[in-house]
Formats: sequence, structure tokens, C-alpha cells
Amino acid sequence: VSLKAVKSSAGSYHYQHTKGGKTPPISEGLSPKIIVTEGNLVQIHLINEEKNQQGNPSMHNLNIDEFNVHTKDLSYFQTDSVTFLADKAGSFEYYCSIHPDMRGTIIINNS
Repeated sequence: VSLKAVKSSAGSYHYQHTKGGKTPPISEGLSPKIIVTEGNLVQIHLINEEKNQQGNPSMHNLNIDEFNVHTKDLSYFQTDSVTFLADKAGSFEYYCSIHPDMRGTIIINNS
């Protein structure tokens, strides 16, 4: 799963995601859902595509507390990847700790 941290034209933050190199029909917006099957190894690649503003550098990260997943804080065009085992089913939140409005859901279905 590839996620982009960008700033939308409306001024709010959102994640855009692709799966298997293909963009799903509804792939961007606030809080998109990522759906995986329990027992799978999940890799999330995050890129910060928000340009720095003068005096206000762009920083983003990604966290999923239940799986101890945390990227480093990323400046403009920096990337980080995390890999974890989806070993429990349920609905879990992913978020940017720098921007509280950047949140989404990862749903892990029973195998």
C-alpha cells in the first residue's frame, strides 16, 4: 500500500492510497479505508508530497498504535516504509501525530 501525505485544494489534509500499483476508483479524500486480510504481511510506503511553505516546513508521519507501526517524521519528498503482520482482525486507526485531522482506518478481515 502506498500512501501520499498531501494538502488538498480545500486546504485540508488527506491520504491518497494505491494498492498493487493500481489506483482504486475512490482513492483519495479524508480518511480512506485500507482493507487487508488477517495473516498477511502488510507494507505501507509513505511519501510526503506537501511542498514546504516559507517559514513553515511540511512534516508528516504515519502511526498505527495497535501494531506498533510508526514512521519517522518526513519532510517534503522524504519517504519511509513500515512492514507489519496483520495478526488480529478488527478496525484500527492510522494517523499523523503532527496533524490530528489526518486519520484513516485500516480494516483487517478474518482470513
